[in-house]
Amino acid sequence: MPITLVYSLIILSLLFFLLEGKPLIKKQLWKELIVAAFFLTVALSYGLEFAMNWNVLPNPNNLLLIVKPISEAFEGFFQVN
Repeated sequence: MPITLVYSLIILSLLFFLLEGKPLIKKQLWKELIVAAFFLTVALSYGLEFAMNWNVLPNPNNLLLIVKPISEAFEGFFQVN
C-alpha cells in the first residue's frame, strides 16, 4: 500500500505542475506559484509521512483541539434563532 500511495502522490503532483504550474509561469504569477508550491509541499510531506509511517511531523489534530473552543464560541455568537 505505501508504494501505491507514493506513486499516486507523485502522479498528482506532476499533474498539478503540468496543468497549473505552466500557465502560472507563463503569466509570471510568482506569488500564486509560491503559495501553491508551499501547500503542495506540505501536503506531500504529510502524505509521505502517512505512507511510510514515519511519525516525524506534528499532528494537525492538536491544532484543531486548540482552535475548537474558539470556533464553537464564534458559532454560538453568530447563531440565528
